Amino acid sequence: MKTNGTIAAIVILGIVATAAVSLAQFEVPWGELLASPNLESAGELPDEPTATIVGNTALEREQSHVHGKPQAVAEETDFDFGFLPNKSDDNEHAFIVKNTGTAPLRLIQADVSCSKCTFATLPADDIPPGGSDRVLVRWNINIEQDVFRQHVDVHTNDREHPVLRFVVFGRIVRPFEIKPAEIALSSIQTGESAEASVQMLSYFSEGLEVVEHHFTNAETAQYFDAQFSPLPADQLAGGIKSGVELKVAVKPGLPLGSFKQRIRLKTNLKDDPEHEIPITGTVVGPVSIIGTGWNSQYGVLVVGHVNRNEGATRKILLWIRGKQYKGLELKPPKVTPKEMHVTYGKISELNEGSVIMVPLTIEIPKDAPSMNHMGSGQGKWGEITISSNNADLPPVKIMVQFAVIEG
Repeated sequence: MKTNGTIAAIVILGIVATAAVSLAQFEVPWGELLASPNLESAGELPDEPTATIVGNTALEREQSHVHGKPQAVAEETDFDFGFLPNKSDDNEHAFIVKNTGTAPLRLIQADVSCSKCTFATLPADDIPPGGSDRVLVRWNINIEQDVFRQHVDVHTNDREHPVLRFVVFGRIVRPFEIKPAEIALSSIQTGESAEASVQMLSYFSEGLEVVEHHFTNAETAQYFDAQFSPLPADQLAGGIKSGVELKVAVKPGLPLGSFKQRIRLKTNLKDDPEHEIPITGTVVGPVSIIGTGWNSQYGVLVVGHVNRNEGATRKILLWIRGKQYKGLELKPPKVTPKEMHVTYGKISELNEGSVIMVPLTIEIPKDAPSMNHMGSGQGKWGEITISSNNADLPPVKIMVQFAVIEG
């Protein structure tokens, strides 16, 4: 025989089951019944999640529509910060979010595209209808690229705008920049001058000045001149605070062939005062060079890596045009390094002496010591300078790129 307690329990369960069926028929959300303050047995609701804690966004959006409807509106979603130096921290921008709806707007969580460089702080409280608050985005910059672009996705309880994306982007620059990075002067006719210029730009300091300068290659420094002038304001675009134009003039007198020079500068910038600008070019005239490995653009004979157990030999031809050079005699070549051997072949006169042909043999002998003359900081190129008995023919300089390595 069932006890009175058992009978009471069965009755209560029947009442609950009947109520559940009725609610389902009338499509009453079970969440509303649990959230009702009249049902003491339901207990207290969980605390609201903080701005950066991941919550149940679907449930948040469902509950937000019980009484009214929030609506998230962002005044701006993209922010172009312009120019910033690399390795800069704590850059920030506030994006404003308005609630134009009829229920509180909740910014639930923030997902960032770069967890190590981009951060977001959301409002701790709901945004009331008609109110607004800010999403603070911070970013640190330490990249190799020239462009920075990251985003933050903010989840909301607005069904129509469940995610707001905020983007920060801009260009990463050095405080000081040289455009172009080097001065290239090609095909300068012998006996003539030439000129080229670069711009030196300061993105974060006004009143840029060059306080000192000199040409690093003392052997040819006398053939170069530098002039500096402030850039006018209409040429300071894209956030540049100040700039200086550098004009480099090359005077007549450089030997035929390629040349390399550098100008070293000291500016009034405290954080980045000293810089060097490469200057390259080729002086051309009545002399042409042809042969395997000859690079006419840079005036360099490329030999490459030489096995010291084998050595290497290159043969080239000098073509000298002009009847005034008939009967030309060449002086012994000046060669650096001394381990490189240069010999002349038989000089030939063509076209009734209007063209003179001189064969040259360049040899890196077998068993030469290990050495590096590859250029670009790996050791200076080898050099061959050829002079003649004719004062009207400038010396011919031939650069040789090679390195002797162990076999």
